[in-house]
Amino acid sequence: MLSGWTMLAETCPVQGCLAPLFHNKKSNELRCTSCDGGFKRENGRLIPLYVRNAPKSAIVPQEELRSMQAGSGISAGAEAVMAAQ
Repeated sequence: MLSGWTMLAETCPVQGCLAPLFHNKKSNELRCTSCDGGFKRENGRLIPLYVRNAPKSAIVPQEELRSMQAGSGISAGAEAVMAAQ
């Protein structure tokens, strides 16, 4: 494990992933090493910033994506992964 990273008891919120999350104390970044996702915590919820290697079960149809985005702060990178079909 790299210096400064701690494995958490929380799992990745990406549907179909469920790998443990890692936290960087210095940057306050949350990462998943399985789907290569980056997350931030906002109001107790994990918000995806990007997901580079999402499982096929994580792909969300466009209609659902639009309703999920309303007020969620999902980045363009995470949006592109979720919209890919």
